[in-house]
Amino acid sequence: MNTFHGTYARRRDNRGPTAGGINANTIGVNIFLYTPVDLRLSVANNFSVGCGTCTPGFFNTNTEDFSDDIDWIHGKHQFAFGAEILRAGQNTNVGFLYNGGYNFGGASSGVSGATGEPMIDFIAGRLSNSGTTFAFAQSRAQQTTYRQTIFSAYGQDTYHFTPRLIANIGLRWEPMLFPIDKFGRGSNFSQAAFNANQHSAKFPNAPAGSLYYGDPGVPKSFTDNRLANFSPRVSLTYDPFGKGNTVFRFGGAIMYDSPGLYTAQRTTSNPPFVDEIDVNGPVNFANPWANYPGGDPFPGVFPPDATSTFPQGALFVILPRHIQTPTVYQWTASIQQDLGRGWMFSLNYLGNHNAHLWLGRGPNPAVYIPGTWTGPGSCGALTISPGTGKACSSTSNTNNRTLLALANPSQGLLYSSTMTIIDDGANSSYNGLIAAVQHRMSSNFSLLTNYTWSHCLAPNDAPGDVTAPSYSQAFNPRADRGPCGYDVRHVFNTTIIAASHFSSLHGIAGALVNNWQIAPLIRITSGLPINITSGTDNSLTGQNLDRPNFIGLNASAAYTHTKITQSAAGNRAYFNKAAFAQNAPGTFGNLSRNAFRGPNYYNLDVSLSRSFPLYERLALNLRLEAFNVLNHPNFPNNAPPPSNAAAFTTALNSGTFGYVNAAADPRIFQAAAKFTF
Repeated sequence: MNTFHGTYARRRDNRGPTAGGINANTIGVNIFLYTPVDLRLSVANNFSVGCGTCTPGFFNTNTEDFSDDIDWIHGKHQFAFGAEILRAGQNTNVGFLYNGGYNFGGASSGVSGATGEPMIDFIAGRLSNSGTTFAFAQSRAQQTTYRQTIFSAYGQDTYHFTPRLIANIGLRWEPMLFPIDKFGRGSNFSQAAFNANQHSAKFPNAPAGSLYYGDPGVPKSFTDNRLANFSPRVSLTYDPFGKGNTVFRFGGAIMYDSPGLYTAQRTTSNPPFVDEIDVNGPVNFANPWANYPGGDPFPGVFPPDATSTFPQGALFVILPRHIQTPTVYQWTASIQQDLGRGWMFSLNYLGNHNAHLWLGRGPNPAVYIPGTWTGPGSCGALTISPGTGKACSSTSNTNNRTLLALANPSQGLLYSSTMTIIDDGANSSYNGLIAAVQHRMSSNFSLLTNYTWSHCLAPNDAPGDVTAPSYSQAFNPRADRGPCGYDVRHVFNTTIIAASHFSSLHGIAGALVNNWQIAPLIRITSGLPINITSGTDNSLTGQNLDRPNFIGLNASAAYTHTKITQSAAGNRAYFNKAAFAQNAPGTFGNLSRNAFRGPNYYNLDVSLSRSFPLYERLALNLRLEAFNVLNHPNFPNNAPPPSNAAAFTTALNSGTFGYVNAAADPRIFQAAAKFTF
């Protein structure tokens, strides 16, 4: 049997701000802006105006997909062959930061000009950092015209060795053909070219080491295609007794992940195309570019040409010249047993190892230099004076202390400390065991209950869109290895559907009691990991991913109580701030990533329903539902997606550190009636 499919799809997605809005010029900020309606401002732990996902833009995609599949049964074989070719195009124009992003984050009061409190910063008009969020950032609109071809072909054979043993063997070929921007926007970085002070022929003013499409050896995709991506897979199904009541299953596969069409859009944004500039605080809100070398760098030359200049400290996100395809090695084993009378039991194991995960690595962190400036040479390789008697290292001279700036100040200053390489060296592991008991609907009830134990380890969670460094220590990724962000160790679910059918009841009693259905759903999970951060750049590397020191004598010292307690100020405290201390300047702290857990999640939902026959095909259906019927407080950190936003303030520098700031829905009742005819 041969099956052919051909499809075409176009999606048009335009996004704009609310009519009648304002921008930063409206409130007196001296800055060049690109649109009259768009203001993004945030006061940490207080309020925000606007958002990155509501800035003006459009996201349009076109997709053509053709596939052909052949199935052929021959004796004990069932062969399958097929191929697919998918052609995708994406055109975007995103005003993510083109009117600027203004943050009052309450950076540590130890920083000159910072207050330590976001609201005071706001009142004083001082933009300041908060965690990984910069005090101020601006760019041009992000534009992409990506084109991608995805091709795959497969062949497999399902072979019946005996009536009790079946094997499936297959091979898939799925080369990685990397997306290409139609206009070749983007850049590579070569450390050797930087060391040799080599510049681009296409953009002569670009910093040394940055090379563009059109320069020798730079492909339009900025990285290699991977043609040898072959995925073998095998599975066995065995019935040991030949009665169909017991089945063993085993399987394993190597699989490749095709990078998303939008994966390299940050590379497309590299200067001189978008020129995203992230500025550490404190920054004057009324005139954010007042202390920036050369003043406001926007709008500059656009479209860029050979005369384009390059701003200091701009963000570069780089694709390695020879990046590997993300690879998943997966293996499974299971047993299913029919217990009779509608009962069934299963035990399943799933393991996998993900190699070549794409995470952001910062190759250009700032170097911590101890001491104070007393003259040339007093701060080592730092040649730009922070001021007599001032510390050699501070957040205000981060870009002056980066590896590239110390090696070549005139060129290195053009690269930000958050310069990012999409690194393919990370890996993760997952192991899970699932036990389930099921009773099919008979004797007026059905039941499905399961329990999962699992553990996932990784240096970080793959973001998909790599925008910044993921590692707190640029050259020690293992320091971040810990539980995955979704590492829920224990999960218990039970759902029951029970119907009332009492044959001994007749008349009014039978009419009132019979034919109801009740369906409770119970879900209990252990807590999700919580990552405690310093909230300030104590390491002075510019990565803004520091974690503090844990000084509690034991793990329980980190928590205020087994239950969330009420503080004298009326806040709900979960973490004990006294168990932590800020990491010393130039250090990274001793706390590991995702070292602590949120509270467990408990939920019970119940529905009650019945259909009342009225006349022939006429019927009235009633349904009553209760969600979180026990009204148990659950916090979004532990609620199932998409409600699992952080429920706790986890930055140690915050005045509300450890407090609960959100909760999932309380008890909710709803009723519905439906008339069918």
